[in-house]
Amino acid sequence: MWLGLLFSVFALATRFDNMLSEYERIDPNPVRTSMVLARIDFFREKLVQCVILANYFKCPPYTIETFLQYFVAEYFRSQDSQFGTWMIAGMLVRMAFRMGYHREPSRFSNITPFKAEMRRRIWAMVVQTDLMSSAQVGLPRMIQLAMFDTHEPHNLTDEDISEDMTELPPSRPDSEGTTMLYALIRTRVLSVLARIMDLTNSSTQPAYREIMELDTALREVYDNVPPAYKAIRVKDFGDDIGINEIEMRRFYLGLNFLKGEIVLHRPYLLLGRTDSRYEYSRLACLDAALEILQFQKIMNTDCRPGGRLWSQKWRLWSVSWRLSSLVAHDFLLATTVLCLDLNQDLVTPMHIPTDGITDRVRFKRGQPTRAEIVEALTSSYAIWVCESDKSHEAQRVATAVNLLLGKANANPQVSPSESLLFSITAPLLFIPKLPCKVQLFSLATNALIIQPHQLPKTTLPRSLSSTTPI
Repeated sequence: MWLGLLFSVFALATRFDNMLSEYERIDPNPVRTSMVLARIDFFREKLVQCVILANYFKCPPYTIETFLQYFVAEYFRSQDSQFGTWMIAGMLVRMAFRMGYHREPSRFSNITPFKAEMRRRIWAMVVQTDLMSSAQVGLPRMIQLAMFDTHEPHNLTDEDISEDMTELPPSRPDSEGTTMLYALIRTRVLSVLARIMDLTNSSTQPAYREIMELDTALREVYDNVPPAYKAIRVKDFGDDIGINEIEMRRFYLGLNFLKGEIVLHRPYLLLGRTDSRYEYSRLACLDAALEILQFQKIMNTDCRPGGRLWSQKWRLWSVSWRLSSLVAHDFLLATTVLCLDLNQDLVTPMHIPTDGITDRVRFKRGQPTRAEIVEALTSSYAIWVCESDKSHEAQRVATAVNLLLGKANANPQVSPSESLLFSITAPLLFIPKLPCKVQLFSLATNALIIQPHQLPKTTLPRSLSSTTPI
């Protein structure tokens, strides 16, 4: 099994090395790219052969670690969502259950404190893998809360633990920004996101009261995040972004919070235009989507040769961001939300009071105008076009946005720098104009929009003034 783990490292290393070379070379070499892809396929093939020869169904040592690496290797093969990776995640979950990772290891005397802590860390990774892969394909998660009793890992550094230790030291306080603290905070955020996914995947429409209860739970998690790890806002992105790892972790935490807001409130997006009881849900969706696309714009500028995050320290991180279909899915989700609202606004324009425009502060007061949404979609359109040669999902969303902006008389354009970047990898794609109704409702998975006749008989509106902005 450990040979399979080794081949997974080879596959990932080759993939990242090839991506770095592609972005740094002005004149790409198709022959070299084909040879590299063949080498990656060779390593993947050997990985699979190793796990089969090791009788992975009997779960020998290093089985979970190897399948986690296998999942990552398959995940980075494409910038689009792949059901195959979700299937691998399902196998990973079953093997973790088979090996007892779902049980608190301190209950068993034959497990040392060091191994117990490592098992907690691995189980946390398995739970996150299950949730994020399921959310990406729009299907229910496999691990439910009642299925496990494993405690969350301790806030300890690798230097705090050793194989020969007889007991774990006390956890470090949340004021110390360790790598494990970020993992713990992300686990707490994803636990609320898991409840949100369960609610949205329910076969019956939940009452609006349940939506607002989860919204409160998500914001409570945000309020309890240590100040050093507070999810960063776009307006807080200074000139020094990327100098330390904490800023990067805050960036990803911000995406998790914003995604939770969109997934939770998206069913009430269009209802909020005509029914004041759901206005909060509409504004939460739009503000979160605008914030996410602003992140996309900044990261697209910084994570390219010559950008602030293309330094020797952050180059690998920049490439992993571009390869991540999960992050791209968040941008796709935000684009879908804005397209849906703009499309409806073109049919039935919504009046916005003048004071709502002049006093507009995202997440606090005022409503986003059509001009603000069009501006965000125009910037995002240029990015999707540049990614269209590598992603079918990017092609689809670029098609829809192009059509919608044309209806809004926005005439989307690609900047000269973005055109140059795109011409390096492929000639400019011809994007056909497909029916708007079909495209807008097929951009993201699980795109449920509630119509008035689908509402439950009992709904409970909530005051909007008591909310805390994310």
